[in-house]
Amino acid sequence: MFWRVTVGDDVELITEAIARAMQRSDLVLTTGGLGPTSDDLTKKAICKYFKRPLVFHDDILRDVENRFKVRGITMPAINQNQALLPQGAAFVPNTRGSAVGIVFEENGHLFVSMPGVPDEMEAMVTGWVSDTIRKRSGGNITLHRKIRAVGIFESALFEKISDLAEIKNTGESKLTIAFLPSRRGIDLRLTITTRNQKEGQRLIDDLESKIKERIGSYIYGYDNETLPEIIGKLLRERRMTLSVAESCTGGLLGKLITDIPGSSDYFLG
Repeated sequence: MFWRVTVGDDVELITEAIARAMQRSDLVLTTGGLGPTSDDLTKKAICKYFKRPLVFHDDILRDVENRFKVRGITMPAINQNQALLPQGAAFVPNTRGSAVGIVFEENGHLFVSMPGVPDEMEAMVTGWVSDTIRKRSGGNITLHRKIRAVGIFESALFEKISDLAEIKNTGESKLTIAFLPSRRGIDLRLTITTRNQKEGQRLIDDLESKIKERIGSYIYGYDNETLPEIIGKLLRERRMTLSVAESCTGGLLGKLITDIPGSSDYFLG
């Protein structure tokens, strides 16, 4: 991903953002604005950019009505708007909600608009969108590995691994490192684009080992592991408990700890 843009609820601005994105990117993904209310304007902007009218789809209306029916709820009349969709578009089924994804292809550029509800969007991205990207990638695959560190500044971390952080092109593979600092630490995202998954995994593993040799004392986890999760794991393994006394944090520390399922095994409050 090279571009990310946030646009307010304005048809002209959304249309302009779509136009710019279609000019500079092979794949454009949008989220939000596909619902039935007056501030859901993405469909209007899509119609304006692609010069298509909205047309009514009886089959989609029936699907929306059934979703309400199985929950024992009368569908509000305004939800009929979700069956109004741009003419000529392809649709991505929504397995978790009522707003379908909207797809257009133009001059080799693929445009996909998805609902803004996080779990609905996630289902489309991990399903139809990911499958489509793989088919269009020309055989390339992308692998990621996230190394999570804490207790060191980004600049100091960079100095320790600066030579490793240079972009590396090895045959058909391209390996990069991204530094992602936040208030909870620094993530190192290792990314490789390759045609050979086995070789790509070997290269990522090799780079990870070299990084661990230099900054291992600052690393607390990998990928989606969190610091509270790792602390809890260590406490449980060592049969230790934890108590906190908070003032200015107002309970935040306790919340972070108790967000982890099973934290009552080691957290005393």
